[in-house]
Amino acid sequence: MESNEEVKKPIVERDLDLIAAELLEAADKYQLQSLKKMCEESLCKILKPDNLISMMNFAERYNARNLLGYVTECIAVDAENIVQRNEFKEIEKSSMGFELFKKLMALHANNAQNFLQ
Repeated sequence: MESNEEVKKPIVERDLDLIAAELLEAADKYQLQSLKKMCEESLCKILKPDNLISMMNFAERYNARNLLGYVTECIAVDAENIVQRNEFKEIEKSSMGFELFKKLMALHANNAQNFLQ
């Protein structure tokens, strides 16, 4: 089910988001790295709490490392809210759950270091 914000979004914009995802799939398949990078950058712009987990799975499936890094950073920043979502519970025990754990630990270590300075 779409959120109210998603329904209000112009159809053209929603279609462009879908096209970026489909293009990334093709770019990965045919090893078109510059196109893949552009698609990853485009997809980073549409991230929101509602799609972070699905986008993380998508990025992992298509080896979109830049997108995956950005998604995990977004999740780490809003971890308190994200871990409450049902989607998060599905990945807790996966390798992605471990990657998120590492990001969270790095973020907390950085915050602690800044606090001590």
